[in-house]
Amino acid sequence: MQPTRVLALIFSLTILQGCQTTKPTCVIKHGQDSRIADLQRQKEITLCEIQLRQAELDRITTAVNARGAIGAGGERLGRKAEADLTGKITQLRAKARDLDFQMAATALANFEILLSEAKLAFQQHSEILKDPKNSAAQVGLMATYLRAVTGCNSTGEHITKTAWQAAEAACSCLAEIKPRFGPDGSMNGATISQDQATQMLGAMRDNVKAAFNTYQQLKKSVDSQMQADMDAAGLGGSQTPKTPASAGTTLNEDAYPEAK
Repeated sequence: MQPTRVLALIFSLTILQGCQTTKPTCVIKHGQDSRIADLQRQKEITLCEIQLRQAELDRITTAVNARGAIGAGGERLGRKAEADLTGKITQLRAKARDLDFQMAATALANFEILLSEAKLAFQQHSEILKDPKNSAAQVGLMATYLRAVTGCNSTGEHITKTAWQAAEAACSCLAEIKPRFGPDGSMNGATISQDQATQMLGAMRDNVKAAFNTYQQLKKSVDSQMQADMDAAGLGGSQTPKTPASAGTTLNEDAYPEAK
């Protein structure tokens, strides 16, 4: 292998490694958020590789166009390398678009999960207001809140003391809540003031809005790329295409409960 080719490969690997170790600036709380961040990293690596391939293609094209410098045999090899690189770049661009689709679909799923959790939390809070001693509703509200906001992997209405302590350390608003635990180590009740409940419900509402905004941003990116692809193919028009997973999806302020 020619020394210049070896240097080019080393340079390429160095750049790709740098892309792969780039960390997202956001704090990951939910499994779905973590999935989106992973897909975003994959896209960044793919875009880096596209840039490297494109630079190599430009270099080969320049050499091929200077026919006197490489001869007829070199020109044939150069044209073949051009075709191979063009095909690879096309595949990588398709991969980047697919990653955009996956991020938008994941964000939509995350929004729907958080919306469902918020509705459940407001229902549980309503039950507590009717009967302040309803321990099942108290534990249920805490479990729903921990799943939706702190990322605690509580199962159903089961919250262990270890899970609670970890959540309490991560979320200062839980410090004033007085949980009660049974002999098996599971929470069987909690003293939750109206102010604390309002703060918890407000945090869940904000999470729903944030998840929806994330979805809308990713959807907009996908729709813009689809429109650009259609324009490039001569199929553009005034109507912007909609992603299959998001067609017709909107957020009505009445679709989720507000904290009072």
